[in-house]
Amino acid sequence: MRHWLEDTLNQLADASSPWESIQKSLAALGLERTIYTFLHTGDGRTVTRTTMPAWWEERFVGAGRGEHDPFFQYCCMSYAPMRTGPAYLGDYPFLGEPARQWITDAGDAGFCSGLSLPVGIAGSPWVGGFNVGGELRRRELDRLFGAHGAEVRLALMVVHERLAQGDRAPFAAGGPALTPRECECLTGLAVGEQSKQIAYRLGISDRTVEFHVANARRKLGATTREQAVARAVYLGIVVP
Repeated sequence: MRHWLEDTLNQLADASSPWESIQKSLAALGLERTIYTFLHTGDGRTVTRTTMPAWWEERFVGAGRGEHDPFFQYCCMSYAPMRTGPAYLGDYPFLGEPARQWITDAGDAGFCSGLSLPVGIAGSPWVGGFNVGGELRRRELDRLFGAHGAEVRLALMVVHERLAQGDRAPFAAGGPALTPRECECLTGLAVGEQSKQIAYRLGISDRTVEFHVANARRKLGATTREQAVARAVYLGIVVP
């Protein structure tokens, strides 16, 4: 899977279209359905890119969508990823009928199981992010994301950085100057290490790791540590 991340980042670096490039990489994992969508909390507008079928787009993409889409209503309440799709409906008994029907219809369009990755949460002007999945069984998806979720999330966050910057040249040299320790800590996060693992490897405390990550996040103008890692990779400051 490490080779998948390296290959994906290399392909993104050379790709004229990050959206098309990441779809090929995700499809190789059995993740053939991607929804990248944002809702403006002021006027209800939605902006969406997706690999869902045309009939699904015609039916579900548009004004007023946020009233029933469980991605906006529940997944984007925090930055924590959530399992999504009909395979996980039993885990969310609190969902109302419109939301449950929404998820069932997504299953008919090939999105049977997946994972959400919010990049804008409740309280932001634009709420949304990624919902990526496919026809994998629940057990298969759990195994995939349990072992390699960090790599998939990093690749998606790098794609978000490119799309958010208007497809400007990726991985360009530049950006804020990070200290060697800040780079080491972000690199550890990029390859899936936890703070305790980074601390042990570098011979420093957990608290010191968090200090360096927080400083790097501030310098990079990132909201979360995941976004800080992705932005550092995008700028060429960190190479996983």
